[in-house]
Amino acid sequence: MSTHSRYCRHACSIVGCVLVFAGAHAAPAAPAHGSVTLTPASVTASGIQVAPLAESRYARQIRAIATVLDPQPLLALAAQLQTARAALDAANAQAHAATAEAKRATALHRDGDNTSLREAQAAAAAAAAARAKQVAAAADARAERATARAQWGAVLAGEAESGSRSFGALADGSAALLAVALPPGSAAPAGRTIHIHEENGGVLTATLIGPSSRADPVVQGPTY
Repeated sequence: MSTHSRYCRHACSIVGCVLVFAGAHAAPAAPAHGSVTLTPASVTASGIQVAPLAESRYARQIRAIATVLDPQPLLALAAQLQTARAALDAANAQAHAATAEAKRATALHRDGDNTSLREAQAAAAAAAAARAKQVAAAADARAERATARAQWGAVLAGEAESGSRSFGALADGSAALLAVALPPGSAAPAGRTIHIHEENGGVLTATLIGPSSRADPVVQGPTY
């Protein structure tokens, strides 16, 4: 049998068969049914290479619609949230100071230490007014927070109120805010980092903020 025909027999027998490699000094064994035994020299001559499979992680891909959102309404809402929060902090401090002063004036009047009843009553009235402002400021802050959550979701509303650094990137245009609508029945993305494949072949790396309270008018699926 020629070298060419022996090579063809080896090559054709590889498909769908189990390869059993014989050692240099191993005793020849009868080949099992449906298998072929190759010596190391035959393996080298045939160009066969054996290597372990490299471990890899399967990344689930979903075809979705990503829309770039105008950040100005969110930035304006963030300013309102922070203003309401500052007003509440000021009202809390004022109410605390006024209440302490009213207690001090009442104690001095009771002990007869040069504090008239009128002064004690005025301090108590000032404390009551400060507490009323505190209640109003807390109500305003809750209303602003509820509006933000309804429009942008709890996670984004919380970052807007706390003054997250990412809002500075949105303001100067170095970052963009995307709304990603998934097909109906899609599971939530795993992890906080997602990769968006553009139609032109580009890949964008984005940070998942959380579920969005907005629904896409075209794709009636979960939105993030």
